[in-house]
Amino acid sequence: MTYELRAKKVRPEALRSIAHGTITGSYAAIGSAVANGNVDVLIIDNEMDVPVLVSFDGTTDHLRVGTGDSLTVDMKSNNLHVEQGMTIYIKEESAASSGNTFIMAIRG
Repeated sequence: MTYELRAKKVRPEALRSIAHGTITGSYAAIGSAVANGNVDVLIIDNEMDVPVLVSFDGTTDHLRVGTGDSLTVDMKSNNLHVEQGMTIYIKEESAASSGNTFIMAIRG
């Protein structure tokens, strides 16, 4: 039996980041809007010294990412979809004194 595997090109979007001194207890956009809705993997990496809250509408708390934690969502395998043009927002649970939060979106 023969199997043919085709390599799939990976198209990561630009890294989005926000530093501890630029966010507060109110939501702030983290980078630019999602350029393409076909995101296969979404990674939120919180390297701040406090937990952060994530919102997909700028108002509602949708996710919490703990101090030093990272959240990886396999959008494709879970049949989830990110809307093109969607902006991701971050706010801190309490005042951060160091670190950054990063968002990585990878399309295949």
